[in-house]
Amino acid sequence: MTVASAMSNVRCFLNWCLEAGHIERSPWVRGLMPRLAQRAPDRLFDAQVDAILAKAGGADRFEVLLALGTGMRRSELVDLHRRHVVERPEPHVLLEVTKSGKIRRVPLDKDLWDALQAHLKTHDDIHVIANRARNAQP
Repeated sequence: MTVASAMSNVRCFLNWCLEAGHIERSPWVRGLMPRLAQRAPDRLFDAQVDAILAKAGGADRFEVLLALGTGMRRSELVDLHRRHVVERPEPHVLLEVTKSGKIRRVPLDKDLWDALQAHLKTHDDIHVIANRARNAQP
């Protein structure tokens, strides 16, 4: 049991005591519950990105560029179809299946759009990124 859940149980019990008439006023102090500090997610520095891109080649390099340039999840990248790539009104990727279940539009900058178009010209698969597990033969 965590501290937060134990404190929540005490607060719930005190509220019940108040509603049942066993106490006239709850001794619970507002704002007493512990809170985790919110912090921004870690990011890669430019030197780290350059090192990753230097080791990745060919299709792997494009996949890394797409992942870093869009912030898409792995499952979203693997499920990305050609029909999700939209040029107008501005270049973007339309994600129909997301973790939240909502449709999401991910904008693409000019460099990433150009890399995506070059990748699509050389790959005829319906998926933008070839899933090695999906394409593996038994």
